[in-house]
Amino acid sequence: MMHKFSLTVFVFLALVLATDPSVQGTVVIPKTLTQLSAEADLVVVGTVTENSAAFLKGKKIIYTHTQVRVEATLIGKHQKTLRISEPGGSVGDVHCGVASMPRYAIGERVLIFLKKDALGFWRTHGLRQGRFKIIHDQREDEMLIPARPGLNQVIQKEFPPNERSNSGAVGLEEFREKILDLRRRAQEKKKGK
Repeated sequence: MMHKFSLTVFVFLALVLATDPSVQGTVVIPKTLTQLSAEADLVVVGTVTENSAAFLKGKKIIYTHTQVRVEATLIGKHQKTLRISEPGGSVGDVHCGVASMPRYAIGERVLIFLKKDALGFWRTHGLRQGRFKIIHDQREDEMLIPARPGLNQVIQKEFPPNERSNSGAVGLEEFREKILDLRRRAQEKKKGK
């Protein structure tokens, strides 16, 4: 009897969720560091200087625009500043949340994999997977890419746990070198085809 009740509730909820237009989702295609490095049009290290949200002109969708002061360009053409535009954000009392969309905090130092979208906006490639926060480790006096949920899936192939710090972090210089090496390999592989 309980099994039949549980099944009925499950089917009811599935039908409600499937027919409710307010229920939305985001599909995240898992990426590795190898894929991010090969596919990105631009990879930069920089500091977030500004965030603003606005409705896309002529549309009912909100985009959050993030200004980044670029200190280093690993892949692509160097720019002093860069504007990243991601769907979602808040304008007045209207809020639009997009699952797995990266968000950037003012003052945050980041390494970002980027691609241009169909609208000509720079977007974080791989959604949240293409954004890496950089921290300063006071004890080691080193810049690190700290461990975070989802990061292990992205870097596990290129940086197995035994090649990371006790906290799971990876040194920024080591991370940069790996990205450049992975990009070079991808280009050589492409030429060889």
